[in-house]
Amino acid sequence: MSLLDTPSAGVSLQWCGGPTFAVRYRGISFYMEPGAVAGPVADADMLTVGGKASLEIETLQATLAASPHAKMVLPKGIGEHAHSLGLDYHRMTTTDAALRVEYFKNGEYGRIYGVPAARRDEQGAPQLDYTPIGGFPQIGFMSRFGACTVFHAGRGAPYAELADRLRPYSPNVAIIPISPETFTEAQAADLAEQLQLPWLVPAPATPELGQRFLDHMLGHRPLQRFKMFEPGERWEIPGTA
Repeated sequence: MSLLDTPSAGVSLQWCGGPTFAVRYRGISFYMEPGAVAGPVADADMLTVGGKASLEIETLQATLAASPHAKMVLPKGIGEHAHSLGLDYHRMTTTDAALRVEYFKNGEYGRIYGVPAARRDEQGAPQLDYTPIGGFPQIGFMSRFGACTVFHAGRGAPYAELADRLRPYSPNVAIIPISPETFTEAQAADLAEQLQLPWLVPAPATPELGQRFLDHMLGHRPLQRFKMFEPGERWEIPGTA
């Protein structure tokens, strides 16, 4: 899969399948949550890998082989684990919440910020699992180009402080996974409302969950703008050109 065939002046998103979205700006391609459903890509500049559940090794290795200049950004607490599975340290950039990773190419500039992501425990309660040495083992990432910020919640679940952690970054778009392990459609919409979010983008695990999201938004959140993608569809975020 490549984004090189349809250049745009603004920041664009493309749904590659599953939780994987490509964020692109003037020849820079950041792939967020790359995985087996999307398959390997050959035009990646940076990959964001949110936690252990996102380490789909064969796809990551294939993407890194096909995109020889790309690096993975991942939580520092899982770097050693990723290496043990066969990923090279020199292809990794480890980070933690609130840190910035910068990328420059052809005079253009993009950056990645991390926000703690939660997992659900056996009772369904969100857990951040922070440790002083390892930091947050699961992170959601923001891609920022110019004044546009795209937040991807990774494979995280909602928790009480999430909106407060995101608000200083003023995200224009939030990509939210919809599944039993992550967000419900109502929780995704609640986060959008708390942030006064310009655009909400669901990443439903199944078509049925996608339909539930659509029904909820049309029936209960008529004022919230959202974008649902067809497979492979590319969309330029309004106001970013």
